[in-house]
Amino acid sequence: MKECAESIYGEEQTASSSTDRDDESCITVDRLSDTNAQSSSRQSPRLPGLQRDKEVLKNIEKAITHMGGFRRIATLMNLSLAYKHRKPKGYWDNIDNLLEEINQFQRSWGTDPSFMPSRKSYERAGRYDIARALEKWGGLHEVSRLLSLKVRHPNRQPNLARDVKLDIN
Repeated sequence: MKECAESIYGEEQTASSSTDRDDESCITVDRLSDTNAQSSSRQSPRLPGLQRDKEVLKNIEKAITHMGGFRRIATLMNLSLAYKHRKPKGYWDNIDNLLEEINQFQRSWGTDPSFMPSRKSYERAGRYDIARALEKWGGLHEVSRLLSLKVRHPNRQPNLARDVKLDIN
């Protein structure tokens, strides 16, 4: 178990630059909690427990990534991941992939292919991957502009002419 603890908390080592992992270089759960409690009181004094929980989860995620990622850890623990068909790394960096996913979504839901579905419609359908990709590419309006799709609620789109008039007055 000590080996596991060293691997999990290895990212949170003391200021030592040594790559050796001895008893002093690995933070214990108590020290990790104390660190999180101190920083949580600085960042969010109204919800210290919630902030501490978020920081603990970030540390766990870092440790999992450091140990080879979620898929590797799940395999080692004889577990399966909730998602089965993950997109390859860099998949959402290509606008053509986003366009194809949007087109497939429109076909499967029977929506008008000339209109951009809303972020909320992607989320309701469980397609958080597309919703996150929209943000990566600048938001719904920017993606619809890039892909030449109409927006159902154009009044929600920033109106540059109106903004300019406000700045002039």
